[in-house]
Amino acid sequence: MQEARSNRQEAKKLKAQNFHLSPFTFHLLIFLLFILLFPNSGCKTPSDLKEEAKVEAIDKEGFGFIPFYETGRLDFTEEEAKVKMDARLKREREELERKKGEFQTQAKERWMGDFWIPPPINPPLVSALREFPKDLFGYPDWSMAVKRGIISPLDSIKGERVKKDDEEFNQDIIFEINDRMMANVRFPHTTHNYWFSCRVCHPAIFIPKKGANDFQMKDIWEGKFCGRCHGRIAYAPKGFENCIRCHSVRREKVGF
Repeated sequence: MQEARSNRQEAKKLKAQNFHLSPFTFHLLIFLLFILLFPNSGCKTPSDLKEEAKVEAIDKEGFGFIPFYETGRLDFTEEEAKVKMDARLKREREELERKKGEFQTQAKERWMGDFWIPPPINPPLVSALREFPKDLFGYPDWSMAVKRGIISPLDSIKGERVKKDDEEFNQDIIFEINDRMMANVRFPHTTHNYWFSCRVCHPAIFIPKKGANDFQMKDIWEGKFCGRCHGRIAYAPKGFENCIRCHSVRREKVGF
């Protein structure tokens, strides 16, 4: 029994001696294990050094705003860059001139067609109208010209006198406006009856009955109701200076 036990102990000692590592082998295994666990560590390759140099150059003041090219790359020459730059500047100048021309054209059309935009100065009147009486806004006052005898309009194109209506209505009427911030409108029949007869407006344009005519400024701007004449042969219904020509009757209570 003792002999068998001693044999087993000797076998264990021999086995331990066979698996004993030398110091060199131990350090080699540790180094290989470190390489496997940390593959990105260790010595830097040439490509790594090149990337670090590129990042360092970009981080410097001013280099972050220009393209960085590697050594030996010829992406463009100085002559090609100058040609491209000149072509781009030429296109920008042409585009600027084109936009300026469009703006000037639109400004002229806007002045000729939009009465909401006040002109810097009133356009000069033709010679035939320069001696006419003017209204508060500097425009010819046709009614005052008639009263002063400066003009005497004909009743018809052929010059024939037209008999006036026997029951001519010459009183003013008031159009009540739904907008409480806007003054009401006074319509003088006397002035309008001088220029044309009652049949011109009634009943085709306006029904001669209180509350029977419901319209808005948009309708007048589109050439309906008052817009049948105003904006065509009479003064325009649009414009900063033309609003109070009609909206002249102050309300007893203004606002909400």
